[in-house]
Amino acid sequence: IGTSFTIATNAVKDQAPGSRIVQYDTQGEMLEKLMNSEIDVVVEDAWTTQYIANRVEPYVDNVIPVGTTFHKIDAAIAMSRPGGEQNVLLEQFRRGMVDVMRGSGRKDHDVNVLHWFGNEILSSDLQGADNKALEESLGRLNSYIALTLVGMVVIW
Repeated sequence: IGTSFTIATNAVKDQAPGSRIVQYDTQGEMLEKLMNSEIDVVVEDAWTTQYIANRVEPYVDNVIPVGTTFHKIDAAIAMSRPGGEQNVLLEQFRRGMVDVMRGSGRKDHDVNVLHWFGNEILSSDLQGADNKALEESLGRLNSYIALTLVGMVVIW
């Protein structure tokens, strides 16, 4: 089993104790070994695997993602605080995230996932518990706006 980063190596050790694991210095080296049949399996992050298998020659039709994601890690985005102040990009980032998770932004996101990764499966990861809270919050906001508009129409 080939890996190219420590998290994958540790995940394989946890999931398949006793397996022969080789951690390569680069992803390219690992994929070369796979293509030359020097190793049978590689473990890579799901997004990269989908991209390589569907968009990168010579791997298209020669590398096939199999199975489901078997190990997840939490990830976060961090921004600097220049001089201890809020980064000027933070508000734009927040608005962008809300836009991506609703309406046409969500559709655009799914189209991008399909374009870059060749399938829609990964976009379902965005429908987790955190997004339910966002949807509920937006639903309440939309309800208040709708009630306000109805009130204005009735008064008018």
